Amino acid sequence: MSIFSKTRLAIIGAGMAASIVVPALVGAQGLPGAGQGNRGNVSPVTGKELGLYYGEGLGLGTRSLQETVISIVRVLLSLLGIVALGIILMGGFKWMTAGGNDEQVGAAKKSILQGIIGLAIVLSAFAISKFVVESLTTAVADQQP
Repeated sequence: MSIFSKTRLAIIGAGMAASIVVPALVGAQGLPGAGQGNRGNVSPVTGKELGLYYGEGLGLGTRSLQETVISIVRVLLSLLGIVALGIILMGGFKWMTAGGNDEQVGAAKKSILQGIIGLAIVLSAFAISKFVVESLTTAVADQQP
């Protein structure tokens, strides 16, 4: 597998993981009448009214969709980070067992470089998704007492 196909695979994986955050962006709706200054007669919507506790008797979770999606993204990015570290370790093992063969050392260096690039992509995807989610959460949250 060439460096371009592994890099392309890492970019596609990071893009797919980042695209999972999109439902969290779409579900960011304010209260009815918010922004018009007439908050006196509007009560906040509770989890019970949204049906979050409907499946509690069946043993289902009570977290919101946004929290669930965020935790799934974190798990996927963590797994991708573990894969990148595995590639780096595999390259190090190849280098240690090369026995001075220049072709094997070159392949090991290439593998280590690919793992480092993949790890950088995964870390940047994690930082970007965390920044986007926190920014949208603070932008949509009710700031008035």
